[in-house]
Amino acid sequence: MNVLRNIGWFVLLVLGGCVPERARDLIDEVAREPAIERGSLPTTSSEAETLDESLQLELDALQRMAVARDPELAAMAHQARAMLHVGRAETELPPPELGVQVWNLRLTPPYDVSTLDMVMFELRQAFPPGGVRDAMGRAMAEEARAMAAEIAGREQELRVMVAERHAELTAAVRSRAVFTDLDQVLGRMIEVARARHTVEGTALDEVVRLEAERAGVIRRIERVDRNAAVARAALNALLQRPPGAPFGEPVDAEARTVHLPLEDLIARMERSRAVLGASRARIDAARARAEAARTEAERPDVMLGVTAWYSPMGNDAGVGGMVSVSLPWATGRARERAAAAAELEAGEDAAARGSITESRGEVGRALARLAGLERELAVLRSQVRPAAERSVEAMSAAFVAGRSDLLPWIDALRMALDVRMEEIDVTMELAMAVAELEEAVGEPLPQVTAGEEGER
Repeated sequence: MNVLRNIGWFVLLVLGGCVPERARDLIDEVAREPAIERGSLPTTSSEAETLDESLQLELDALQRMAVARDPELAAMAHQARAMLHVGRAETELPPPELGVQVWNLRLTPPYDVSTLDMVMFELRQAFPPGGVRDAMGRAMAEEARAMAAEIAGREQELRVMVAERHAELTAAVRSRAVFTDLDQVLGRMIEVARARHTVEGTALDEVVRLEAERAGVIRRIERVDRNAAVARAALNALLQRPPGAPFGEPVDAEARTVHLPLEDLIARMERSRAVLGASRARIDAARARAEAARTEAERPDVMLGVTAWYSPMGNDAGVGGMVSVSLPWATGRARERAAAAAELEAGEDAAARGSITESRGEVGRALARLAGLERELAVLRSQVRPAAERSVEAMSAAFVAGRSDLLPWIDALRMALDVRMEEIDVTMELAMAVAELEEAVGEPLPQVTAGEEGER
């Protein structure tokens, strides 16, 4: 009786240690994360082709649309949900086994089942060491959490790509407006030069020179039109639309920047950066797997069975039971697997420390670039452009009045053009730098109009 009582307590201990409540709660918690709850693509390809052709290129709206339509994000969400299903499977017991045994069945005539010595039916259930199923379920839940962080990283990457293409298209549209204005100015100056040639008999080479300058401007208009077409095709690709699908002009908003101190940005990065969240989740997954491996190395598997038998010859029947345990200490397999799991845990921890250092550097570099571009844009707007415009006005007045020849005016015009193009380029780079800083931090940041005072 003492033996049976001890066996009973042992069975209760095994069964009690096999309830994976922590893992199931964690799986349910991870399943509620918005990135994992993402469904399939919200539109079909045909719906994507029939978008409103008057779509305005407002950056936030384009970024939301790109995120909603991205097939890679949908695929990653499916993978994350698959991990959760695997995690739930890990928390379940192995399937039970049903066996049938027949003893002394005759292989030669006469065949008579009544001559069988025994028929046995056995139902067996294996129980892994207590805590293994819970640990493996938690490991898969953490892997799904890491995938959710990667989904957030992919969303941020998409936002950056859309912001870059939007900035390129905006720069092309602004450049075209500059060259169009310049073409009109050159047209008026050609008329002035022709009038001077007719009335005053001045050299015809002024007209020829101006016409050459105007032809160069027309060529540059074609170039910016090409750049705009490339940027539109790239945006269409990010929005899952046909390459030639038309849409409206970009919203010409003021240049934006971020005025947050580096310490605040670092704190936000450590909280929100996707790669760091994925690293933390993978550390927890590796820790759970190491826990499961150590448990398997220290505790045996248990097999419980119930047997029913019947003897036709003796017209007798009965029931029985069985308990068997594995001997993980007999070989080094379980110990080596535990050691491997511990090494993987240490490796994930080291990788996470490296990611933190690298991410801090990325934030610092992105902020330095952004601040430098903002200062350069301020100088261009407050000093360089007004001086260039004054020079053009003075040279134009002198040329029209006949007090100066053509070359000084053309030099002044080229200088003013270069300044305006630099301003457009710096504005484009500023928009890209804001997007890169948000990617480095891992979340959208509060923005202000470039040139406004604010804490940095």
